[in-house]
Amino acid sequence: MSDSPSPFQVLLLGPYRREQRVSSMTFFINTLEEGLREKGIPVTVTQPEVKLGSLPVPVTQLAKLTAAADKLLLFPGQLKHLIRSLEPGPPLVVHIVDQAYSNYSMTLKTRPHLITCHDVIAIQASSGESSEHKPPLRTRLYQRMLKKGLTHSPWVAAISSTTRDHLCRFTGKPEEQVPIVYNGMHHPYHPMSQEEAQALLEPMLPAEFGSDFYMHIGINIWYKNRPGVLDIYREWLKQHPDSSRKLLMVGPAPTEELREQGADLEAQGRLHWSKRLSNEQVNAAYSLAAALIFPSFMEGFGWPLVEAMASACPVFTSDRDPMMEIASPAARFFDPADAAAAAQVLIDGETAREEMKRSGIQRAKDFGREQMLEGYIDVYRKVLGLTESPSKN
Repeated sequence: MSDSPSPFQVLLLGPYRREQRVSSMTFFINTLEEGLREKGIPVTVTQPEVKLGSLPVPVTQLAKLTAAADKLLLFPGQLKHLIRSLEPGPPLVVHIVDQAYSNYSMTLKTRPHLITCHDVIAIQASSGESSEHKPPLRTRLYQRMLKKGLTHSPWVAAISSTTRDHLCRFTGKPEEQVPIVYNGMHHPYHPMSQEEAQALLEPMLPAEFGSDFYMHIGINIWYKNRPGVLDIYREWLKQHPDSSRKLLMVGPAPTEELREQGADLEAQGRLHWSKRLSNEQVNAAYSLAAALIFPSFMEGFGWPLVEAMASACPVFTSDRDPMMEIASPAARFFDPADAAAAAQVLIDGETAREEMKRSGIQRAKDFGREQMLEGYIDVYRKVLGLTESPSKN
């Protein structure tokens, strides 16, 4: 940490508190805040407050309207007031940490700011570019507003080349205004010994589950393709009917349809749903797993790919970007829409698992916390027009 005064300060604009349920976004903003403070950069964190959204109304359209009022009507004024209170200090850059709140770029107008765009999946789907999902009209209208904010913002940081390419295509921005800053590890994932990993997982895994299993981690959203994981595992079982290798699904409780799809596997003791795992327990699961199966249709980055590689877990994932961008050359790739072919890739890759582990550990080093922090500091300086190189201490 430098003893000299910071040449600027940062205001991190995070998600509406009632919507702060995606753990990766919580990790992202916490990592930024902690890392910037360690480097001596003044940081303030703000979020749209839950005011009208806290009224005792049922979870219906009315509840959504009160939340919208908090975000769209009340918060812009609160944001302007906060900025005025900070402006007597060092030059201020406002960092909107999620493209889901890019509409606030219109509130900030010409004030120095940037948006981190984690993905444009919702904009792609709203534009008819996804054959797997068609969002309702209200979602398409909302995404149109967010696209306007992304277009207005003078700078947008993308977390992968894939996200940048799509973003530039949708907004018309030149690549120079859309720097790539890869996500950095928010937890020190590493290969654990079998004894250590089993001890951590003992409270949440059935005793008979053992330490030979495939795993997936993700939420119940269409592009994560959780049903596809079950389909791939079934196809693999057709060629290994006597195998004891099971399937661990980490994430929220499955939907009714997904639970029904896997009911027979669950009854046979081959499938286990696991939620509310700590970072340490997720690390343990990766360390024990035979492989991560990650058949997403779309992603902005793909956190589990890096987490698994850092934990010496072989990765089998979709032959689409950004999965190929992030996990090459360590992973093996398949068509996420072809379960039988994907299962064959798992089978063919069995003998390469040790090499995949070694290659994955090496690849994961490219996504360090320090690289991410230095990347954002460089962008902050560009946003503020501070082009001279910072002093090294």
